[in-house]
Amino acid sequence: MEINESWCLTKNKPGILHPDKKDYKSYIQEELEKLSVLPQVFICANDFVALDLLNVLNKMQIKIPEDIKILGFDDAPEARIISPKLSTVHIHSQILGFSATQLLLSRINEPDMNFRTMHCETNLVLRASTGD
Repeated sequence: MEINESWCLTKNKPGILHPDKKDYKSYIQEELEKLSVLPQVFICANDFVALDLLNVLNKMQIKIPEDIKILGFDDAPEARIISPKLSTVHIHSQILGFSATQLLLSRINEPDMNFRTMHCETNLVLRASTGD
């Protein structure tokens, strides 16, 4: 899959250290307006970034999912009540929290222990924002 770096919105407006929602949405819109071509899909770091993006695209009269698809991550309750409903990746937060706690405690008890990589089960939840 081709990745165009100009499609990766990972920052905020220069000089704004702690943006509020208005600043962040403004930044998203400014960055989108700079693009000559929009991607087919945005995969967002979390559902709240996806919701802000969805609001900006609606304001710009870009149709979701017809013109562009959006996928969030974490399956926040808000993903089910917006329109269109947000496709997302569901994480099992209780299992993730328990596993992270176990790793932390084992690291505290054995500081010289080698680092470990942890894998957690996730589920893709397809909804209207991707045309499903």
